[in-house]
Amino acid sequence: MNELRTWVALNEAMQSATEEQCLKLLAAEKKGKRRKQFMLRIHSRLNRVRAARERAELAKLASDA
Repeated sequence: MNELRTWVALNEAMQSATEEQCLKLLAAEKKGKRRKQFMLRIHSRLNRVRAARERAELAKLASDA
């Protein structure tokens, strides 16, 4: 992912961003422009993909029991 200059570019990138990509983008935004709405949007996506991963891990754990 390249530098996200616009809100449209950010939203397009967030549609398919992985947990790792979100972490990198959030770190870059914290060091760079520090735009509040960008950081909140990235954080929101990060929470969604993290929660999905954790739910999948719990479901696998339950099915293995």
